[in-house]
Amino acid sequence: MKARPGLILLLALAFGVAAALVGLLVRNTPSFLAADIEPIPAPPPGAAERAVPRPRSKAVLGRPEPAQRVPEEVVGIGVAIAVYPQDGALHIMQVIPNSPAAQAGLEKGWIVGRIDEQSTTGMPMRECVERLRGVVGSKVRLELTSPDLERTNVVELTRQRLQL
Repeated sequence: MKARPGLILLLALAFGVAAALVGLLVRNTPSFLAADIEPIPAPPPGAAERAVPRPRSKAVLGRPEPAQRVPEEVVGIGVAIAVYPQDGALHIMQVIPNSPAAQAGLEKGWIVGRIDEQSTTGMPMRECVERLRGVVGSKVRLELTSPDLERTNVVELTRQRLQL
């Protein structure tokens, strides 16, 4: 087989370009990539058999799973409330089914203006919650405004035990 000078020159040129590219890459590689990294040693024989298994459930660590949640029992009228930062008013966010609030027809969005003749404007959330909760069979009076601000209503509800 006879060597062709053009092919040899072409191969030499290709090799030179490849070597130049490799050199360029090595010089421009960030130091954290170009640093010498020691390989991780292989685990000793039998290490997998001696490994401690991790628990698969949080319940093993003493935390209940969501399905194991114990229902909380409170005494109140059956509403979740929040103060809207936009208007500072106390709003009903949720009504628990079959609660005194649901039986009275209260709905999400209604504004609670007064609890037992006390204005809720500026009242801390904790105090609002405490005023809505109480002793089983005791009554609480609410002054309500509809979400569209067109209707008002005063209701008297009897507190009862609620499962949350």
